[in-house]
Amino acid sequence: MKRRKLLIVLLCFMFAFSVTACGGSKSDDSTDAGKGEETKEEKQEEDPTIEITGEEVTSGTLTVTLPEGWEVCPNERDNNWEANETYKVLESANKKESGGSVYGDVYVTFELSDYSEIGKAYNEDLIKEMVEKYGDEEFGLPKEYTFNDNVYLGYRQYNYVGDSAEDWAYLCYGSDGKLIEIRAYNDGDVANDENRAAIKMILASLKINGEPVGIE
Repeated sequence: MKRRKLLIVLLCFMFAFSVTACGGSKSDDSTDAGKGEETKEEKQEEDPTIEITGEEVTSGTLTVTLPEGWEVCPNERDNNWEANETYKVLESANKKESGGSVYGDVYVTFELSDYSEIGKAYNEDLIKEMVEKYGDEEFGLPKEYTFNDNVYLGYRQYNYVGDSAEDWAYLCYGSDGKLIEIRAYNDGDVANDENRAAIKMILASLKINGEPVGIE
């Protein structure tokens, strides 16, 4: 009789332990799932979907959307991708003219690179030197940036204006496999959230042969 009672107690104990273990396992899975959700949310915050609105313009194989208040640079050499493999758009409010040429304090230029490989299109040692000089490790070193379907290798440039402006370089390949160099310039005196967002939208809208651009 005592043996039977002992056996019953032992069975109850084993049952209770198994339930606890199952509960613990479920809790761990729940925690892991939560971590996965957080990672996904963080990714969404880093790479939010950018709404593309405005006038779509095309030159040869290049297509880009101009935000409201932007225009194609009127200089002939700067707005013919098919003939000169260069294209420039600028914010109208900050357009300037000098000696018959038009330029701007906020603009984006697209140019077919003389290089065929991303790694050869920039001087890594010089970039590191500038990053150290200006203490800009967060943005200075080349890293991947995603704007909608477009993926770029982007980094700050200090070649011409030091740290007085928001001068960025972006590198990517078009669907034709050719390397494209993009300069996104925003003078420090006129930089604001609106034109920063406009530049991101332009980068998000770029298509070559109707296809997204990327670093591979």
